[in-house]
Amino acid sequence: MHNASNLDFSETEARITDLLAGAQELDSSVHSAIASFEAILCDVLGLLCRKHSWRYWHLDALCCDSLSRSNEVVTLQGTSDWLTGGDGCELFRLDVALGTDPLLYSFKFTNSKSGKQTLYVGKTPSGWVVNGA
Repeated sequence: MHNASNLDFSETEARITDLLAGAQELDSSVHSAIASFEAILCDVLGLLCRKHSWRYWHLDALCCDSLSRSNEVVTLQGTSDWLTGGDGCELFRLDVALGTDPLLYSFKFTNSKSGKQTLYVGKTPSGWVVNGA
């Protein structure tokens, strides 16, 4: 587990919660939430890479093409123009647990050819979990 405690996303996460609270289909609110998640992911990965000398590529667009919900969990899935090719991360899944304080969510990036999960980034109550970086 990696600690990115000096990053405060509470305002952005409150906005995301509002945007996704009633979402039933892909619309401008969902796309706004995805853009906010992109910014959070860039900040987290950028900080962790500086601390651990990891190689970091700027996160490009996440294109969401699927939304589903189960009670308070919203799942967004789609493609990423980030780390494509080879062992890249062309597909993403973002699970968001609405109704949690703090807001909890995880990004799972998968290679479309192998089906293997290439990268996992999850927010927990005590910090960030990053696997595969």
